[in-house]
Amino acid sequence: MAATYHIADEPIPGRLASLVVNPFWPLLAAMLAGFWLALPWFAVNGAAMGSATRRREWAFIAGGLAVSAALGGALLYAVDHDLVSVRAFRYGLVGLVAWRLAVAYAVFSLQQASFELHRHFGGEARNGAFLVVAAAILGPARVLGKEGAVLLALLVG
Repeated sequence: MAATYHIADEPIPGRLASLVVNPFWPLLAAMLAGFWLALPWFAVNGAAMGSATRRREWAFIAGGLAVSAALGGALLYAVDHDLVSVRAFRYGLVGLVAWRLAVAYAVFSLQQASFELHRHFGGEARNGAFLVVAAAILGPARVLGKEGAVLLALLVG
């Protein structure tokens, strides 16, 4: 029986270990395709590799979604009730995008150490380039359908 080396505070990869990608790919997905793909991908990736910071990552993801939805809703409310101009609304959207990218980068930073340990001890990683490029080209409406894209827009602003 062969013994495997295991770090006591680093969880063992789960059944989804074949889905592990470098956290760079979900970060790039956040930049090119959007939050709708990056955050679920980060959550699955953390669970698949057995990330030690998985709960913290999920807290960032949940908090990022909640704040993003609140900011998006506040912007829409402000424009709808003529509290801000359309020009100011566009600047608000830039702030919303900056928030989303900051959340994606925070989750990337948390996952990177676990991913390096995963690779160091012989874990395999898939290439996520195809998914990023396909999602960037198709967009959420074609990937999720029109109803899914509308629901997504309501959820995350």
